[in-house]
Amino acid sequence: MYLHIGSDMMLQTDSIIGIFDVSTVKTFFPPTANKYSSGILTDKGLFFSEISSLTLKKRAEVIFTHEQP
Repeated sequence: MYLHIGSDMMLQTDSIIGIFDVSTVKTFFPPTANKYSSGILTDKGLFFSEISSLTLKKRAEVIFTHEQP
């Protein structure tokens, strides 16, 4: 399954390691990340999104509860 993270970008859910609120972990992200709301760490790299981490979390929960075994 895929998670839409905004700006016409989708990430494969099984590659997502974590979704972080940029404002709470500013020291770990580059200064250019300030214009984004969340950072999504995957096994392919780090992606930024203007969608809040809470909204992305809710989207991911819907996907995970509807996935087939």
